[in-house]
Amino acid sequence: MNKENSNEEIDLMQVFGLVKNAFRKLLKGVVSLVSFFIKKAILLIILVVVGAVSGYFIDKNKGTTDGYMHEVIIEPKYRSVKYIYDFVEDLDENFKEGFFFKKAGIDQSVINNLVGVRIEPLIKGNDVLEYVERHYDQKEFFEDAMEAYEEGKLEDNKFKDFYKHHKLVFVFGNASKETSKIIDYTLEFLKSNAYYKKKINLVITQNQENLEREKRTLNFVNEYLDNLSKNPIREKNEVIIYRNTKDEIPTAVASLLQQKKTLIESINKRERAIELDNEIISIVDYGESISVKKRLIYRFIVILPIVLVGLALLVFLVRYVSREVLNFVNEEQ
Repeated sequence: MNKENSNEEIDLMQVFGLVKNAFRKLLKGVVSLVSFFIKKAILLIILVVVGAVSGYFIDKNKGTTDGYMHEVIIEPKYRSVKYIYDFVEDLDENFKEGFFFKKAGIDQSVINNLVGVRIEPLIKGNDVLEYVERHYDQKEFFEDAMEAYEEGKLEDNKFKDFYKHHKLVFVFGNASKETSKIIDYTLEFLKSNAYYKKKINLVITQNQENLEREKRTLNFVNEYLDNLSKNPIREKNEVIIYRNTKDEIPTAVASLLQQKKTLIESINKRERAIELDNEIISIVDYGESISVKKRLIYRFIVILPIVLVGLALLVFLVRYVSREVLNFVNEEQ
């Protein structure tokens, strides 16, 4: 037993010795590393300063921005989404030729400042569901839309017609007050489409005529209900109004109240359409030009100091490894 205990104590001492040596080496390594950085601190600081200054001037000469972006939030009307998207895509491909903007008398230098144009939907799942409920009665189509919503497929192009708002993005190389000419002319051109203008005029005329009729009908219903409340006694030849025992409201009166509610909703809807849907697109937010900054990691003011310090450390590491290899070879000999 004593021999076994003695062996266990020896094993434990060996383990503690190994741990102690490992800790000593680790501590020695940390001290050496700290000592190295202290000795080389001046050199590293100089490299950081030189890199930062050089990167600053490079950024300044090349520009620290990718450009200027102007976002306009629009609401297409009268199922014009496909027309607007096709127009913007065609404009983005051919704006450099300048024919479109030259017709507006826009200077070529302003046209050259335009980098690109794009349009994208502001994705809201509720927009798709509301559109389907409003325009389609097919239950299967609605279920497909629900499935797409649940599976996160709403970015598919087949749903872009359903979104209420879309983002029209103009990208410019430099900030300029003249860029508003390009934006304004593009929006006005979209609104001037002859087919949609004719369609809008027809719809507005129909809404105005129906609005007048519904207002006259609503006035008649209000007058009738008002007279009924003032003269509840039936005359001899008056039509008898039967009561509904469930809610104790006369059946004819309940029907009139429901008709009044429907008329008010329809009138409000037509008034909104006449006021807000009188153009192919509504400008929800005109926005303003904002600079598009490059990501910090790609700017020379950051990347140059990192590269210089990294190269210096690599040189020191190679020298250290070479020295250790030589010492090892000499010891072996």
